[in-house]
Amino acid sequence: MAETSTNNLAIIAGGGQLPIEVAHAAQSVGHNVLVVGIAEEADLSNLDAGVSQTKVGWGQFGALQQHLNDHGTNKLVIIGSISRRPEYKDVKLDWGAVQLLPQLLTTLLAGGDSSVLDRVAKLFSDLGYDLIGAHQVAPSLVAEEGILAGPKPSETLKQDALQAMRAAWTSGHLDMGQGAVATAGRVVAMEGAEGTDGLLERVAAMRQAKRFSGFNRSGALAKCTRPQQDLRLDMPTIGPRTIENAADAGLSAIVLEAGRVLLSQREETVARCKARKISLLAKQRSEFIPQGREDEPA
Repeated sequence: MAETSTNNLAIIAGGGQLPIEVAHAAQSVGHNVLVVGIAEEADLSNLDAGVSQTKVGWGQFGALQQHLNDHGTNKLVIIGSISRRPEYKDVKLDWGAVQLLPQLLTTLLAGGDSSVLDRVAKLFSDLGYDLIGAHQVAPSLVAEEGILAGPKPSETLKQDALQAMRAAWTSGHLDMGQGAVATAGRVVAMEGAEGTDGLLERVAAMRQAKRFSGFNRSGALAKCTRPQQDLRLDMPTIGPRTIENAADAGLSAIVLEAGRVLLSQREETVARCKARKISLLAKQRSEFIPQGREDEPA
């Protein structure tokens, strides 16, 4: 094993641009970064030349541990999207994975997203790794409280945003998802297994079919964390595609939980809000928890 250093950091990367942004942010503040991409998910082609990179396939847990040992770190950030859970026939276990087979099977067979992520965290912790949230090494990516981009929302739109946030909070309690949509004072959709993009596609289809009332451009998408969510593993994220999909669904605003949602490709996201006339704002969690309700899992 290489000599361990507190400056050494490994990023296990799924899909999307966010792992690249986190790697560059961490490198810029002095971390010596290794990015380990998940094969068939991560695209590391845009990494700066000064950032080390490699890839592992599903089931290559021994190879992953060797890369971390060679890099001299027990500090991990896990970030990026996973398009699908792997089929068993596609998982080729190496010896390191075989030794951990009971724990790995328990993790893969866990129920909802929260169950899987809790088990992932425990697995790495039991092996002596220190999991760190992306927001801790890249705080500039976190949405701060206030109006972040786009036009100032009307009072009606603010009410839709509040309704959507309360629905997203409820969705999180049910371990369904992290988002919801409200328009004309009514909740019209809550995020499920399809994710935020799928949610917005569903809203666009409903609007096209005139399933709910409202102006051609109205309503808000909300994104917030689940109760007691482990932000080291599953911090909600939006980016330029979210803005485009929200606009295509006829929405006028996106409201985020301040301090607990990441903004990917921030400059482009802000520019898209301006171009598509989407209000982007962030509110503290205390503003949208229903009165008299405890913020605890159901």
